[in-house]
Amino acid sequence: VRRAAMRSACANNLRQHGMACHAFRDTNDHFPPGTVPGTDLPPDRRLGLHTVLLPYLEQDATHKKLRPAEAWDSAANRAAVLN
Repeated sequence: VRRAAMRSACANNLRQHGMACHAFRDTNDHFPPGTVPGTDLPPDRRLGLHTVLLPYLEQDATHKKLRPAEAWDSAANRAAVLN
């Protein structure tokens, strides 16, 4: 029973992420980029795809705390995710 509940929760989370990607596309006429664009950071130091999807996943408060110009593991971005 637990396994079936976990499988159902996982499927629901994947469905929500898929719907968020399509909502982003409908708003911006393209799917979300793999990393946050417009910074001087190398791609492996940028915030990722999920950062731009947060508003579409009803996570506006976390999205507003993140600093896209800073590396994903900067102190400010770690604090935003942990709080």
